[in-house]
Formats: sequence, structure tokens, C-alpha cells
Amino acid sequence: MDKNGSKDGGTLDARNNSNPERLLDAFFKQSLDGFFFSMLDEGKTINWKDSPNKEEMLDYALNNMKIIRINEAMAKQYGGVPNDFLGLTLTNLYGSSREYAKQLCRVLFDRGYIHFEDKIDYNLDGKETWVEGNYVCIYDDDGNITGYFGVQRDITERKRAEEEKKKMQDQLAHTERIASIGMLAGGVAHEINNPLTVVLGYTALLKESLKGDEYDMIDEIEEAALRIKHIVADLLEFSRRDTDEQKEVSTVKLVDKVLSMLSYEIKSSNIIIEKEMDDVVVTCQQDRIVQVLVNLINNAIYALNLRYPKRDENKVLRIKTYTKGDDVIIEVEDHGVGIPEGTREHLFEPFFTTKPHGEGTGLGLPVSYSIVKAHGGELNVESKEGEKTKFTIKLPLKLPLQS
Repeated sequence: MDKNGSKDGGTLDARNNSNPERLLDAFFKQSLDGFFFSMLDEGKTINWKDSPNKEEMLDYALNNMKIIRINEAMAKQYGGVPNDFLGLTLTNLYGSSREYAKQLCRVLFDRGYIHFEDKIDYNLDGKETWVEGNYVCIYDDDGNITGYFGVQRDITERKRAEEEKKKMQDQLAHTERIASIGMLAGGVAHEINNPLTVVLGYTALLKESLKGDEYDMIDEIEEAALRIKHIVADLLEFSRRDTDEQKEVSTVKLVDKVLSMLSYEIKSSNIIIEKEMDDVVVTCQQDRIVQVLVNLINNAIYALNLRYPKRDENKVLRIKTYTKGDDVIIEVEDHGVGIPEGTREHLFEPFFTTKPHGEGTGLGLPVSYSIVKAHGGELNVESKEGEKTKFTIKLPLKLPLQS
């Protein structure tokens, strides 16, 4: 320890030091919180209280209050070292957010202090940093503002944790909502199924005894009833528990089976299929995963036909399978019309559809989502409107189904 009470590279022992200024200086340098002083040039002041034109005063403050002292913790929050910031004004620091800086100064000058949480606009290393700040005005003997003193704490990790918590809460709410709708849908579907069976039975009997126009009308009734039956089947699929047998299946065989099932639609739409597939064996309910792939590939065909009504070299459907850790990944990607940003968050909600009336029930993706979740997996979507859409199925290689 030297005669000024300094030890360990400049740390001060307050018990053996009578120089408060040196103690403050050491605290300023070594604090984990950011500190800085921003001042007007010597002799310049702002008479905020009596100013008839506060807008003019705010502009003057933004352009003329300069950082004269800043510690390393503060400079680090902005991605630099102290020398990078000496002489900078609020105009420099806030750049395109000048109006926000003006509002901040107005509150600071009105109250004499301000507390806020904000994302840093000016950052030398390009990182996103959130800070909690406390600023207080510095006055001269006449009560005029000469500058301000600021303390800032990096709260980026806290903000990320809050964001992650909110995301998890939203996902939980979404899962609960889908589960509730599933239970309701199952009950409604059973109620519809019973009278529908009667309608279809009598329709079949009538068709045996009628001819000509009458037969055609009955035929149309039967078609409509069968469509209702398919919707009811989707509702029941959406709501039911998983009881089918699990077995080991090749992802290549899964994809090839679906492409074979949809070969007419693919060929008649002039769609080019590109496959990049590792032959991975996954434990799953084969028919249910086939159902998911049928839904996703049908949606891709629809999107490609909207963007390219005729033959086109860009009318490509890409399917990729591979392993990642303990999971198998199946990607279905098309360069069709894409999905608007506001629509994506509703994709897995029952009965939500962007297709014209009569072309979609809004159950394909919710059913697919519930099937994948029941396998302990994930179904995610990435899309850019007007460019492309990619659905990614992630399934555990070997994991018992969740009830």
C-alpha cells in the first residue's frame, strides 16, 4: 500500500485515505455500472425554467452537451473504450432516434432527473444492449442547467430472460388453446357423425332406385355429405389420443410413399421435385407421419401453382432429410407465394385458412402440428412473403409417444 492508501493496482482503502476525490475517482473507474458526465462548454448554461422556447433549448442541449468523462463500464455498454466517446453529444449517440433523445431530455430538464430502460442505438460492436439508466441534472448557483450526470447498468441478460419467459408463456397459452379446441372438436364431430351416417345410408338406397336428373341430384347430395365426413374425420384426428403402433421406418420410404400418393397432382402441376435425403430410420406411427407430409406437400403444391400457374423452371419442391443430434429432420421447401408475417402466428390454429371458401378446412396444419407434438417433436415454419416457405419437422429418433 502506498502513502495515499492505494493497493492492488489502484484500489483505495477508505479507512487510510483522507482524499474523497481520489476515492470517488477510484469508484468511478472500477464500478461495474456505467458512469458519465455530459456538460456544456464552460460559461454556457440553459435557463430551462424561464425559457420561452423549450424546443430551441432542447436542440441546443442535444448538439452542445458533450461527454467530458466516462468510465470503462459505460464505454463497454456502447461497444468501445472511454476515448471513443469523449466529446460526443446526444445527437451522436442517438442518431436516427433524435426525437426520442429530445423527449428524454425534456423529462430530464423538467424533473431534474429521469429513470428509464432503453435499447442502445449507438453501438460500435453491433451488439444489441439494453440498459437501465438514471440521469440527474447539474446546475450552477443560479439554478441554470450546465449538464447532467448519468449512471447506466447493462440489463441485456435480464431482458433476454424476460423475452424468453414471455415466449414460453405464449407457447403454453397456445398449446392450452389448441388442446381445448381439440376436446370441443372431438365432441362436435361425434355428434355430427351419427346423423351423417344415416344421411349417407339413405342416399345410397335412393341411388339404387333413381335414374337421370334425380340420380344426379342425389349424387351431389352424397358428394356434399362425403365432404362433411372428411371434415369430421379431420376433427376426430385432431382431437384423438395416439393409440396406433409405433415402428421403425425409413425416412426415404416415408417420403417416396407420399410422393407416389401425390404423383398425379405433382405431374399435372409441372412441379420439379428435388430430393436430398439421408436414409434415416425413425421410430414413429408411419401412417400419421405420412399424413403430415401429405398436408405439407399439398400446401407446397398449392403455393407453387399460385405463383407459377404454368410450367416454370423455378417451380421446384425441395425435400431434405438428415439427422441432427438425436433428432431426424425433414424439410419441405417451396419457392411459391410465401406466407404473410401476420398470418404465420395463426397457421396452427384450427379452422384458420388462407385458401378460398371450399378449398380448405383449416385443419390440415393443426392436425399435423398435434401429430408431430404427440411424437415428442416440433413442427416449425420459416417464410418470406412472395419468395418461399419451409416447413421443418423435427422428430426424436427413438422416443415413446406422449399421450
